Amino acid sequence: YTQEIPKEIRNKERHFIFTADSKNKKNKFIHSIDARDYKTKFSGYRYNITFAGNPARENREKILAKLIYNFGTINIYCRSFDFYKSLEDIEKSKLLDEYFLELYKQSYKGYVDSKKELAQIYSSTKINIDIADEHKKSINYRILEILAANGFLISEYNKENVKYLDDGKDFETFKTEDELIDKIKFYMKNLNLAQMISMRGRRNAVSNFSY
Repeated sequence: YTQEIPKEIRNKERHFIFTADSKNKKNKFIHSIDARDYKTKFSGYRYNITFAGNPARENREKILAKLIYNFGTINIYCRSFDFYKSLEDIEKSKLLDEYFLELYKQSYKGYVDSKKELAQIYSSTKINIDIADEHKKSINYRILEILAANGFLISEYNKENVKYLDDGKDFETFKTEDELIDKIKFYMKNLNLAQMISMRGRRNAVSNFSY
């Protein structure tokens, strides 16, 4: 409970809040957010595809390269160190040739630390992508941010995501790169359906994951 957090910690700007899942016998803790931080008014689409997070992971680099190859430039938000590390990795592994590597460079949009600005980006993006960290199998904090901002999300499948969120109704999942590409193409042509899913996803995030 927030009120039980020591004052010296609670007053600091950066900390995580967790809530207990009362239905879980192991009393597992899951992320919570303050949904008010991500409330934003939808004012139209500005971006096609957005990925926010550290791209310098082998799995993420492969998927991002696939997105660049199929859709051209996208929006990547992360720290500059992490982006250039991923760029170096992609170049070494030859995931992209010179032409597409240039498109990958153009996709870097910088680092965003403001929750309000992040919410505006998520809300005004047609397709937000979440790619799991190979070492983390729990529900991703960024998923809750995107949903709370009323952003449409396609997330890499894991058991924790679909345990707490309704696949196909709160968000979409993918298990393979080809499935991700197919779903992006489908929802690009069916944005009304994507908006319906994002609205339901936000209601879930606000009702069940906000403290």
